[in-house]
Parts: sequence; structure tokens; C-alpha cells
Amino acid sequence: MCSSAGGRDIIIVVDASDAVGEEIFYGKMIDMLHDLYCTIEGTNSRVGLILLPGSSNPYVCDAYTSYIPLQQHTSDSFHARLEALRNDTGACCGKSVPLAQGLRAAHGLFRDFGAYPANERSVVFVTASHPSTPVEEETCLFVSLPEFRRMTRDHPFNVDDNGEKMTACHYKMRAVHVAAGELKLSGARLSVVAVPGANGRVPSSAYYAGSPWSSRCHGDGNCSFTAPYGGDRGHWGPWYTDVDGAVTREYDAGAPLECHINLRPGVPVVSKPALTNALRVNAWDPRAYADTLAVAMCPAPACVTGALSNATLVDGCVGDADDAWSTTKRCISDESFAACDRIIPRNETCHAVAIQEPVVIGTVEDVPAMSTSLECRHKCAGAFTPTRAKTIRVVCVHGGACDTDIIDHDPNGSYYPAHYPTSRYPARYPARYPARSPAKP
Repeated sequence: MCSSAGGRDIIIVVDASDAVGEEIFYGKMIDMLHDLYCTIEGTNSRVGLILLPGSSNPYVCDAYTSYIPLQQHTSDSFHARLEALRNDTGACCGKSVPLAQGLRAAHGLFRDFGAYPANERSVVFVTASHPSTPVEEETCLFVSLPEFRRMTRDHPFNVDDNGEKMTACHYKMRAVHVAAGELKLSGARLSVVAVPGANGRVPSSAYYAGSPWSSRCHGDGNCSFTAPYGGDRGHWGPWYTDVDGAVTREYDAGAPLECHINLRPGVPVVSKPALTNALRVNAWDPRAYADTLAVAMCPAPACVTGALSNATLVDGCVGDADDAWSTTKRCISDESFAACDRIIPRNETCHAVAIQEPVVIGTVEDVPAMSTSLECRHKCAGAFTPTRAKTIRVVCVHGGACDTDIIDHDPNGSYYPAHYPTSRYPARYPARYPARSPAKP
């Protein structure tokens, strides 16, 4: 793994929600946090750790807990604190992932306790989900600070400082981006490492890279989200005694509501270049995620490999032949808009339409493989333009990362390499694409 001779201020923000789940959080997640710290051991860096959501902190509506203070730790002391976290049964798992509040907390910790210049500060968010804000009645008390209460879900809706309704849409697509923007403008680097959650799935990195993703958005950037809000739609259940003998009751936030919002193009959550900061881990295998953690924890661009300069988010998908390649297909679909945004940047009126060709199943050197193509066509004001389309060919070998090759469309119907260098396939693969065989239905 990579390290730097100079120290930095680093805050690791950790998803401690139901999306991760107790089994993963107290096992593989904390194992990964040990590995994250190992990448910067001996660099004199100061490291802190924030949990999202927190617990027993009513002043911030339980949005976060600063679990390990931002300071210089010895290796033994930091690893011991992580093991203490492993044994803290109250640390996980909450119902929300309030990233906006967590980023503001990190910004405040840098301001109050940071020792290094602003451009030598990093926030690394490890998550199995996309952000969501808490329901007010579940987390806030009368002593809660107004700025944190305003960022909770409630019905009738809370409003932010600009008078905007704090819907699930506004929180995910506006409040988080504002908090991220404030942190980045201060000079800090913001990275996200998406990991497999309790459901076995990795959240789309497209959200963090500032692009739409197919499970929630259309290609034009219009997205929809559903969430419960509480308020006049929710109610508290009866008091009862739980298995530990404590008297408690549960809150029902009521039936969910749907909202719609347009993505703001060119505004990623992470620092730019988004491709090197919106990172993805497909398996809880230290050998498989070592390079990803190194990129996240190293000073950018010192540890950015040349291979990433021509990649897309689809390169972060992995070949998995199980269940008719369903995991791989889902990943390619969710990152397809972001892949096209990489080569045809979107703006307020124009975007690329990602058209996926049928999947071909075959082999590469006797290893199961699949290939497909994403045709990126330029569209403005609802109509396709004469701009020449580009195609991203995708090859995924079982057990390995997917690989993309960007090509232009010749107006006469032939293909030729785009201005992005191709030939990134290993020489040991004589055939770039799987031998064709009928795909299983």
C-alpha cells in the first residue's frame, strides 16, 4: 500500500446504518478500518473517526458521533480504539446516513483541531448506501441545535436556511452537496469508498460522482426518491419492556412520500477528478481492496495510477458469472450514465443518452466472460443532435474488474479509436472480447 512521508489531517467517516448491518459493521467494516489506518502509519498524520448516524447526542439530533478524536495516535492506541468500537454494541446500527451533518462535523473538526494546512486534509467516507437524513421525532430533543433540526425529515416539511423544503430529494441532491462544497472549498479532499452492504450490493458510485444512476434517475438527470417523514404522518407506539428489561417504545414515521428533483450537472459530492475519488470495493477481501484504499488515503494525485486516466466508473464493476451475471449487469446499468458523462459532459440543457446493447456471454482464455456496449448519444432540449456518438465497449471476466474501451462512431458506419488511448487489455488476453455464444435468457 501507499504512504506519504509527510503528515496530514484525516477524518474517516463511517456508515453505521442498517444498510451496513451489525454483522458487517462489527466484522469486516472494522477490519477495513484497521487496513485504512495501516496505509498511513508512520506518516505523522492526525486521524479522527466519525460515525453516521451517532447515538446519545441530542444536540445534533444523533446525526453523528465523533468517536475517535482528530489527533496524532500511536499505532497501538488507534488500533485499540478500533477494537473498542468493535465491542461497543451501541455504535451500530441507525436508520439513516446523514452525510451532510457528518461533513459539516468534519469541517468543524478541521477548523478547531486541524494541525496541517487546508490542502493537506482529507475526508474518506466509507459507506454501503446513499445519504439520508433522520426523522425528527426519532432523534431530536428540545435541546437539539436548530441547524441540525432543520436538516431532519418532518411533515409538514422543515426548511433549510434558504427556505427550501427539506424533502428526501432536497437532502440527497442539495443539502449534501452544499456541505460537501463547503468542505472542498476549504481545501480538503473528499473521497468516498462504496462497499457491499447487508444486502450484498454496492451502492452506485454515480451519485457521488455527480451523475444520475438508473435505479433512481432518468438519463436527463430527473431523479425520484421515496421516504417516510414523521410529523403529522407518524405516531409513537405503546410502551413495552424489551429483552434487556428497559421500558421503551417505537416510532412509526408513517406512509412514505415520493419526491422528484433534477440533478445539477457537474457538481459531484466528491472532489475532482471524480473518478479517483468515487471509489468502489466489490468484495470484503483485503487483497482485492488494497489498491482502492491506497488511492483513497494517499495524497492526490501522488497515488493516482495512469490507468485511471482513461477509465470510467464501469471499470469499477466486477465480473461475476453467478446468477446469470446479475450483479455485473446491475453495476453496468447503474454506472452507465456516469460512463457516458465521462466522454460527453452534461450541462443544464444537454446530456448523453446511454443505450446498452445486448449482453454477449462467452470466454476469455477459457474463463467465463461477458461483453456489452454502451452507445452514448448526445441529446439537447429533448432531441438528438448531429454530434457523433461514442461507444464504450465493456468486457468483464469472471473474478476480475470490468474493462472499458472507448471508440468513436465513423459517420460511414465504421469504428475507430477515440482520442482516449485504448489497448488497456492485458497482453495475456489475445481476444479483447468474449467468443460469442448465445446469452441465457
